[in-house]
Order: sequence, then structure tokens, then C-alpha cells
Amino acid sequence: MEKEIKPEQLVGTDTEPRQTGGGGDKTKKTTKSPFLVIFDFDWSLINENSDIWILRQLIPEQENDLRKIMKTVHFTDAMHEGMRRVHEAGISKERLIETLRKIPFFASMREAVFAMKEKGHRIYILSDANTEFIDAILSGYPGLKDCFVKVYSNIGHFDDNGRLHIKYYHQSSHGCSSPCPKNLCKGVVLDEILEKEGMRRRSGARREEKSYGGGGERRVVYIGDGGNDVCPAMRLDSIDYVFARSGFRLSKALTKSKPAAKVLMWSNGDEAKAHFDSVVLGAPDVHTSKPQQQQQQGSRKEEQQRMSSECTRASSIVRTLQARVKDYSFLVCGIHPSLLKFIRGTLSSSSSSSPSMQ
Repeated sequence: MEKEIKPEQLVGTDTEPRQTGGGGDKTKKTTKSPFLVIFDFDWSLINENSDIWILRQLIPEQENDLRKIMKTVHFTDAMHEGMRRVHEAGISKERLIETLRKIPFFASMREAVFAMKEKGHRIYILSDANTEFIDAILSGYPGLKDCFVKVYSNIGHFDDNGRLHIKYYHQSSHGCSSPCPKNLCKGVVLDEILEKEGMRRRSGARREEKSYGGGGERRVVYIGDGGNDVCPAMRLDSIDYVFARSGFRLSKALTKSKPAAKVLMWSNGDEAKAHFDSVVLGAPDVHTSKPQQQQQQGSRKEEQQRMSSECTRASSIVRTLQARVKDYSFLVCGIHPSLLKFIRGTLSSSSSSSPSMQ
């Protein structure tokens, strides 16, 4: 069951794609069915583990002790304890947020997010970090936070004293049969997102479609790196994609157990962006149904035949006028550029004694 998250804990807004016009929302809607793009956060959208990185920046002298604690309790509980120690060290909420905004983040990854948002694709974050870390980091880049429909993550909350508390995303058993951590099963949340997007019924059968401009089946792109990304990756279909970071647990697991989805490896932001450019931003419109494709091809063929017929007819008229009138002023206005170019070619092949066009 999805934990209800307070509005201030959400990143972005949960809205449907909207048409441009009338002075309203200016978000551009893609002409094809939008992709559903789901990012893991640590080592995927950003180029670090935000939990370990922030402890190392703020209380480095306690990192080893906290790592020992992480071996005895759940990682999210250890981070909750880590944030208690950060607060006791006299580190303010403002300094915590300011430091988080310095975390390594591939510029090309941000560019890909902005480009996909511009085209109307639906982008989510599904992370084992926490909502406050993610919000702080995204807010450091103008407009980036608004690119995401919603963030699903462990719930962070600052109390009145500026201490950060972290709670599990799943407050009760998520019921997944895979060995997923108790705080968050990304596979279960993926199914919730698919259902919310109209792409899967509760029975698990794929897909119950919403009507989008391009029609056809919508595809999923999942970007991850860790062991907890295996569960959602294995739930995807053959038309979907997994962008797995090379050398990390997800890529190794998918090498051993092949998912139905297509797997593309990446090791840095430029390689990831190249995949986004190819698959999401630069892919041909395969969503268009066969009847629509046939209709479009037929329309193009008819247009080519019409232009060919008009050019042939125009050529005949020009040659007749060339022989009788020796006047080409009628060509100046109202001629389609392509037709005019053809006529120029016709005249250039004429006798050298013919008057030239002005």
C-alpha cells in the first residue's frame, strides 16, 4: 500500500500531460505516446551515494562507527541515527541542504531530464535515499525539480529543531516474494506507478492504456545501478528498457538473469544521455498504429504524385509560353518554391536564345 506523502515532501507535481495553448501551461506534449522514465537516484541520476557522501562531508570522524552500525541494523535506521549525530554535532538544516547541493551530478544527465520533460515524457524518481535529500539536491538546479511527476522514497522530515528524521517508505510489509529490503520494494512501487499511469491493471496484466496523442503502447525506461533495482527491472516487458550502470550490482545481476526488457549499459553521464537521445528523444514514432502508418505513407505518396503531375504540367505550359510569348513575369508571384525551382531547371535547359527569368 502506498504511503501517503505530504505535499511538501513531493518533488514536482502529479499531473497529466497537458496541451500547449491559451496562455495556460506551456509544457509541450509529445506527438507520440510518452515514455514512462523512472530514475533511481544514488549512482544513477546523481553520481554518488547521497547517504554515505553526506556523512563523509559533515561528520567524517564518525563514518567508520556508522558503517559498523549499518552492518547490524537496517541501512535506513542507520541513516536515521546518522542524522541524529549530524544534528548533535551542531550542523544546521541550512548547512545540511547547502552541502547536499554540492554532490557530484553529471550535467549531461540533467540535460537529458530537461529534454525529456520538454517533449512531454513522464519522469519519476524511485529511490532508497529519502525525500529531503532528493528535494535539496534537485532544488539546487532551477527548474529541475519540476521535471519529475513524483518522488517515491523513504520519507524525510525536519523537526522544529532542524533535525532530519527518516522513516521507511513501506510502513508495513510490502509482500514482495523477492528478497527486497523491508523499507522499500521498488518492484511493488513500479507496479503502482504503472497502474497510476494506466499501464497495468491490479491483476498485473499489461497494459490498460490511457489515450495519448500518438496512441499505441507506451514504453518504460528504468535507470538504475543497485541490487534493489533488480526487482523492478525483472518486471518490465520486452518493449521496455533498462539502463544499467556498468560495474554495479544491477548490471552484474542482469548478466546472470536476463530480463524481458532490453538492457543498455552506461558508465557516465554522456553515455546515459546518448541512450536517452537514441531511445527516448530520437526514436522513430513506433507508437503509431499500422493503419495510421499506412495512411501517412499513402498521404506522402499522393503528395509526391501530385507534385510530379503539377511539375510536368507546369513544364509543358512554360515551354509553350516560352515559344509563343517570350515573357516570364507570370512566374514571379504565387508559385510554390519547389515548383519554381523545377521551372527554373526547365528554363535553364532551354535554348540559350530564350530570355532569362528575373
